[in-house]
Amino acid sequence: MAIIPSEDLTPMTLTDLLRQHLPPERSQKSIAMDWLHRLQKAGHTRLRAPSYVESQFSRCIRGVAGAVRFFFAEREYAVALLDAMSVPESARVSILTAADLVLKTNGETPARLVLDATRWSSAPTPKQLFDALRIQVVEPQLVQPAVLLLTDSLYDMLPRSFDGATWLRVEVIDAAEADARVSELSEAGALVMSPISTVAPERWLAADYDANTGVLVLEPADGLARFARDGAISLPTVTHDLAGCVAATDLPTVDVDKLSGVERRRLMVQLRDDDSAEKIAQDPLKRLAIAQALGVSATATPRDRREAELRIATRGLGAPTPPNLDAKAFDKMLERARRRPHPPTIVRVGDELHCLNPAGDQTGLDHRLVRVHRIDPPVPWISRLRAELATWTIGDFEADPFLLDLMERLDPDGRDRLPVLHARAWLSAAGGVAARPAEQVADWRNALRALLSGPIPQAMLSVARDGEDRGERGFFTFESHVRSSDSLPLDPHTERRLRHVPSFSSRVPFGRSAPPSIASNTSNDRWSYQQPSPTRLVLPHDVVAQDQHTLDDQWLDAYEAFQAGARFAGKIANSIYLGPVRDTWPCHDADTLLSIAWLALSASLDHAPAVRSPNGTVLLSLGGGIAAEIGVTSTTNDVGPLRAILSCGLAWSGSSPPRVSLTTPIAAGVDHIDYTVPRGIVLLAEHVRAEIHFTASPLLLGLCPRGSATSAVHVSAVEAARRAAEAEEARRAADDDDD
Repeated sequence: MAIIPSEDLTPMTLTDLLRQHLPPERSQKSIAMDWLHRLQKAGHTRLRAPSYVESQFSRCIRGVAGAVRFFFAEREYAVALLDAMSVPESARVSILTAADLVLKTNGETPARLVLDATRWSSAPTPKQLFDALRIQVVEPQLVQPAVLLLTDSLYDMLPRSFDGATWLRVEVIDAAEADARVSELSEAGALVMSPISTVAPERWLAADYDANTGVLVLEPADGLARFARDGAISLPTVTHDLAGCVAATDLPTVDVDKLSGVERRRLMVQLRDDDSAEKIAQDPLKRLAIAQALGVSATATPRDRREAELRIATRGLGAPTPPNLDAKAFDKMLERARRRPHPPTIVRVGDELHCLNPAGDQTGLDHRLVRVHRIDPPVPWISRLRAELATWTIGDFEADPFLLDLMERLDPDGRDRLPVLHARAWLSAAGGVAARPAEQVADWRNALRALLSGPIPQAMLSVARDGEDRGERGFFTFESHVRSSDSLPLDPHTERRLRHVPSFSSRVPFGRSAPPSIASNTSNDRWSYQQPSPTRLVLPHDVVAQDQHTLDDQWLDAYEAFQAGARFAGKIANSIYLGPVRDTWPCHDADTLLSIAWLALSASLDHAPAVRSPNGTVLLSLGGGIAAEIGVTSTTNDVGPLRAILSCGLAWSGSSPPRVSLTTPIAAGVDHIDYTVPRGIVLLAEHVRAEIHFTASPLLLGLCPRGSATSAVHVSAVEAARRAAEAEEARRAADDDDD
C-alpha cells in the first residue's frame, strides 16, 4: 500500500484564503481596478465595466460560484487577480485548488463526511446495515453535510426514513467506481467512513460491520465526535521516527490485507505509541515493515533508540556486533582479567559497551555508552613459583623440598595461600621442574673445611622420592605442612590433598623431630552424609611438555575451575591417607656414622692426596684403600645453618614396617674384609653444598705407606670403620632373629 501523505487537518475554504490575503491597506475597489488595469495592459479589450468588476470581486470573496468562475475560469485572469492582491507564490496553489473545488461543485457546500457503504458486504441484510447507520450516524448528526454511497442493490432497500435527513445526499454508483468517487468527494477534507483506507489516516474513520452485535465497529470509537470538534482524527505524534533508527533493508514480509479496517486503523495508532508498539512486535524491523505496509510512520521506542545508539557506538569502536553478557558473566570476565593477561575485548552488558584492555589506537572510547576497563593483572602465582625455581640447584631443593620456605617468603601474610598451594600442587603434578646445574666451587678444600669446622650437627636422613624406597605406596610427606594458622575454605579431604604434595627434591630429607609419612591416594564410590564430597582440585594428568606460557594458562583455567567448586561425579579419588613409615628411626646410628665420616674427612682434608676428575668431582684419599668422592657446589639461595643429611634405603616386605639401611658395603682389598660406609652424605650451609660418597680400590693402598704418621691416622680410621661394620652386621643378625 502506498503511503498516503497527511493533509491539512482543517482545509480552508476559498473565502477564508482570499480574506486572509486581502491587503489591509487597500480597498476591494482598488484591487478590482488594479486587476482590470493589468488585463488591459496585457492587451485584453473585451472587458466588463469597472463597476461590474468591483461587484464580482466582492461576490467572489463571499464564494459565489458565478463570481469565482469570472475570476478563476481562465488561468490568466486568476494570476492577474493574485498579482493585484500581492499573494506570495507559496500561497497561490492552495487558493487555486480551493477555487477549482468551487467550480467543480458549482458552489455547493462540499461534504464533510463520506459514507462508503459499497464495501459493507458482511451485513446479513441491508436492513441491519441501514439500522446501524441510522442509529450511529444519521440520528446523532455529528458531521454534516454528508454523502452516502450505495450500490443499486442497496439503494433499492434504502429506508424512506433517510429522506428526512436533508443534509445527507445519496449517490448510487458501481462498486468498482467507489475508490475514484470517494477520492473526488474527499478532496475538500471530508472524513471518509469506510473499511478501506483511501485517504490520509487523519481523515479515515475505519468502520466494520459486526454481524454478531449488529453495529458498526468504529476505530476510533469517538471518531465522529473528534472530527466534528477538531476537523481531523489525528494519529499520535511521532517524535522519533523508527525509520531513522533502523536500517530499512531486508524488512520482513508482512500481510496487512488480511486485517479488517478496524484492525488496521488501530495498528496505526499503536505503532505510534511507545508502550503499545512493543506489544505488537519486539523486533523493530517487523514494526517498521507493518508501518510501511499501512502507509504511516512508526515511533521509535526508548529501547529502539537505545539500540540505535549502541549500534552507532559499536561502529565508532570499529568492531563487529559484540557478544552480549549478563552482569554476572562480565564480573567473572573481569575477575579472570585480574588474574591473567587479557586481550582487548569488547562486550555488551545491558545497555552499555565495555572495552576491556583496549589497544592504544582504539577509537570510539569517548562515547557515552562505552565503558573502559584497563586491568594490569599481577604475575600469576604459577609464573612466580616457576621463575623462582628456575634458578634453584639441587642444594636449594634439598633445603626446601616442599617449597614451604619459598611460599612463606613470597606470601608472608598468607593472604594468597590458597592459589599458592594450588600452584604448587599443579607444578608437582605437571612435572617439568628440575634443578639447574650447580656451579663447582673452585676452592673445594676451604669450602669443605668451613663445613667441617663447626660442631657436628644432628644427622638428618633422606629417602628417595622415586623408586623402591616407597614402592607403590604413594609419596613421602610430613604431618606438619604449611602453617597451621593458614585457614583454607576447603573440606578436610581437599585441604589434606592440597597441603601434601610430593617432594620437589629427588631425595626427601627429614629430621628426627618430623619423621616422614606415606601419603596414599584413597578411592571411594560415595561419601557419607557426614563427609562432604571433596572439591575437584583439577590437577593435570599425563601432561605433555609444552611451552611454559601454555602450561601457566592451563593452571589459571584449572584454578578457576577449582574456585568454582566443581564436584566429582561417580568415583572419587581425590583424598589421601597419611600413614607413618615406621615408628622409630636409627638416629643414634646415623649420628655415629656421621661422626666417623666427619673424623675421616677432617683428618684427610689437609694432608691426604686428592685429585679433581673431569666431571668436577674431587677424589680424596682416606687411607686403607678408601677414598671419598666429593662434589662441592654452590647454591642459589642461602640455605641457612649447617645441616648434614645421610641417605638411607628402605626395604619393604608386605605390610611390615620397612627396614632402614644407612650403609653400603665396599671392598677395599685389605685383609679380605668388606667394609660398610655411609650410603651418601650431603652437607649444606649458607651457599655451599657438599655431596660425599665413598669408594674403595687396591690401587689406593700405595698412597700412604704403613708406618707413616698419616698412615697411622688412616689405620685408625680403617679400624673404626671395621668396628662400625661389625656392629652393623651384628645388628642385622639380631633383626633377622626378631623376624
